[in-house]
Amino acid sequence: LLVMILLPESATQRPKTMRRLFILTAFALLVLPLRAQQFGSRVIATADQLLVSDTAQPTLPGTIYVYGRDMNGSWMEGVRLTAEGLAENGDGFGRAMASDGSRLVVATSNQRVDIYEIAAGSTFQFESSLVGQSDGFGTQGAVSGDLILVSSDGQSESPARVQVWHF
Repeated sequence: LLVMILLPESATQRPKTMRRLFILTAFALLVLPLRAQQFGSRVIATADQLLVSDTAQPTLPGTIYVYGRDMNGSWMEGVRLTAEGLAENGDGFGRAMASDGSRLVVATSNQRVDIYEIAAGSTFQFESSLVGQSDGFGTQGAVSGDLILVSSDGQSESPARVQVWHF
């Protein structure tokens, strides 16, 4: 990160320049760490719920932050989801997400896709995991009712494909 600061020639401009410098510093301290963690790399939004993934933390497991609306209509953080049973640092949990309102499908970087049932409110019940046999399994996903689709991007010698499961 390179920051160039030009100080004004006149002393009357210093308060304005100092205010700009403070704003730039605050922005760098607040936003850049989130960017490095990839907070918000994937987002699912509904009328009353917001799911935001943070996938690229090398020292923490990937996390999905679930926000809901309070009685005043303001967004409030609710539960946090991590990989069921196998959460580990840098696992990429949340690198791809899909939901149809009753199910949530979440991919990790270790060729696994977790499926959650969404109950009333913000209750997520782990249902099952799908494990891929090809490179890049879980690059994208989709869910509709009892059908779950998961793509593999065809890295290495494996062809790109979409696999379909019926639950």
